[in-house]
Amino acid sequence: RNIQKGNVIDYLNILEIECGKIIAVIGKNGKGKTTLLRILSGNVLPDSGEIVIDEKVDYSFPIKFLSVPKYQRHFRNNVLYIENQNVLYHNLTCLQNINYFMSLGCFDKNTFWNILEKLEFDIKYLDCIVKELSLGTKQKIILSFAISSQKPIIILDEPMIGLDIFSKNCVLNILFELKKSKAIILSTNDVSLLKCFDFFLHCEENEVKLIYDNPYDEI
Repeated sequence: RNIQKGNVIDYLNILEIECGKIIAVIGKNGKGKTTLLRILSGNVLPDSGEIVIDEKVDYSFPIKFLSVPKYQRHFRNNVLYIENQNVLYHNLTCLQNINYFMSLGCFDKNTFWNILEKLEFDIKYLDCIVKELSLGTKQKIILSFAISSQKPIIILDEPMIGLDIFSKNCVLNILFELKKSKAIILSTNDVSLLKCFDFFLHCEENEVKLIYDNPYDEI
């Protein structure tokens, strides 16, 4: 409610994030999309406003310094946020990355491998160093982690970059099946994807507007 962050975010409406919805964060570059995602993931604290978690825990901003670890722990337990490909360790192989993240215990191993197969990931890359891979190949690994996450809220920043049209459609189909049990938020500048979302958070001129119609329909 009424979230503000510097001169980047001014959100005057009430936003409810719940399972069964898939939300697109849209807007031109530099208009606050990533800042909004960082707030929604708990990585950035708002300057003012209110956030209620599970209708139980209520945080009003600015919050006390000693309350920050508890606040961020709520988000770590409930939100998977992937901002870019730096989530992978670029000096390790794909398989080493996979084994490490699986050891954390917050991903479903069978789901991960099933999604990787659906995205037609070539297993010859498993023993390759991540920094040597193409953008699209790395993105398939990251998206497989996101989809196999056991957390109820998934937030992705420009997750379709580097993917071919087949992979994009495959991911969208999977996400819309996944939204039955999760809340999904992703930012995108890909106009071709926007017809599929339940509603939009439009970042423009330091303000975030909740809208239900694609503002780029006529483009």
